[in-house]
Amino acid sequence: MDQHRPTPPSPATNVIRLHPQSPTRETSEMTEAPALVKEVDETPHEPTPRLSSPKLSLVSSIPQIRLDQDLHVVLTQAMRALSEDPCLFSKGDQLVRVVTDGETPRLVPMCTAKLREQLSIRARWLKDDFVHPPGSIASALVRRGDWSSIPELRAMTTFPVLSHQGDLRTQEGYDSKTRTFYVEGCSVSVADEPTIEDAVAACACLLDLVSDFPFAEEAHRSAWLAALLTPLSRFMHDGNTPLVVIQANMPGSGKTTLAQLIATIVTGSSVPAMACEKSEPNRKEILAKLRGAPSIALLDNVVARFGGPNLNTLITSRSFEDRSLGHLKQLSAPNDTCWMVTGNRISLAPDMARRCLHLRLQCDVEKPHNRGGFRHPNLMQHVRENRGELLSSALTILKAYTMAGMPDLGLVPWGSFEEWSGIVRGALVWCGLPDPAATRDELEEEADESATEHARLVEGWHQLQSGMAREDGMTVKEALDHLDRDPSAAPFLREMLQGMGRAGSPPESLKIARRLRDAKDRNVGGKMLRSVGSPKEALRWQVIRVEGGRGTAG
Repeated sequence: MDQHRPTPPSPATNVIRLHPQSPTRETSEMTEAPALVKEVDETPHEPTPRLSSPKLSLVSSIPQIRLDQDLHVVLTQAMRALSEDPCLFSKGDQLVRVVTDGETPRLVPMCTAKLREQLSIRARWLKDDFVHPPGSIASALVRRGDWSSIPELRAMTTFPVLSHQGDLRTQEGYDSKTRTFYVEGCSVSVADEPTIEDAVAACACLLDLVSDFPFAEEAHRSAWLAALLTPLSRFMHDGNTPLVVIQANMPGSGKTTLAQLIATIVTGSSVPAMACEKSEPNRKEILAKLRGAPSIALLDNVVARFGGPNLNTLITSRSFEDRSLGHLKQLSAPNDTCWMVTGNRISLAPDMARRCLHLRLQCDVEKPHNRGGFRHPNLMQHVRENRGELLSSALTILKAYTMAGMPDLGLVPWGSFEEWSGIVRGALVWCGLPDPAATRDELEEEADESATEHARLVEGWHQLQSGMAREDGMTVKEALDHLDRDPSAAPFLREMLQGMGRAGSPPESLKIARRLRDAKDRNVGGKMLRSVGSPKEALRWQVIRVEGGRGTAG
């Protein structure tokens, strides 16, 4: 006889389930009389509401699941039983559970052992007698990938969620409309219909917080406020959000503090910083961070030339996937995280700059870390103590702009981030602040070194084309022959070509052709380099003028 088999319920036992204030600690449950145990059938039923603060409740019965049924029936019944857990959700390709047993709420992925424990709490399992939930059932549920009876979770937040219509949900727990789970960390007070005056006052309150930081321009200060509103507006739209780049000219200027101020207001605590020794995190590092579903992720003090295909994909995608380590299985995670990067004099990859919201600190003090006389001497403590007021101010800006109908302000479109731009940029410009997108031009000019080289090549080729009176262009060989015959011709191009050669030797025609291909079909100061002819023959390279989208021989 199996000595480990659970003892059958006593017929005289009542069942009381005591839910603690934290939804993460499950109390052990007493067994109940067989007459009170019911069997799950196949008829559909309404799911139990997702409770925010489970209270003391009298449980008259829990489902009984027989193991002598078909596997798909057992799995369906098990999912229905699990749906009674107010803190269990499906998220992407995994089951997760909201855990609040520490200072910072978090999402914990459900492994087979943890899910088996929940199965034992939510149902009674019967074969010939009462048994423990089989590990094979827990394993099948974990790997299932589709859980129709279990609510889907987009994110867990520690701030009230705003909808696109301006509805602010301040009740703790799960919201089926936004698919978010809110864990309250402070008291928030936002008017039902805030006005533009309320929004302007809220902007002033938040900007007073960073009054001691040496922003390069007022647009950079506005960009910090845009970075703060970015995670708070995440569930008002389904679009992408830009990478927040916070850089300074000197160490100790306060760039990391600016990032942690945002994190503390949004989440209630500072955010763990990720190290990035290379040009960008690898795909597995990114995926691991996203599967934890943080509101904010911080890459602190990057030193190398930053950016690459992984980040380009991440910032302009709503989900991210990669192969599981050591397996062929593809794992994925939704991208609802606001990504921030800090560093001193950051150098960005060319295609990275257009994806960034740029903040720059310009500190002219020799030793910035020795500064004093701040308005808030202990700034982080001030933020923690006044988080409710600061968070209310940020939410007031967004809600006021939404209630006003989000008027069109004629802003220049921000490609790939149109929805974010319409909400966050629009709200700040509506409040009279500088457009935070104004800082992006500076970043793009610094980042795109290749654009400068292309511009010099196009200008030099146009100079030679005019000197040769060849408006239809010329081949590389024709250009080199003309430069050999006339040492004074096209000095701008000659200087560039000399830099392409090796140890004083003339540059190779093939190398020049590759550089021309890299620079062609780009509008550079109203001029564009194009190739004419067949690739099977020697191509002629022609510079044309571009006006209003049309090209004319130049």
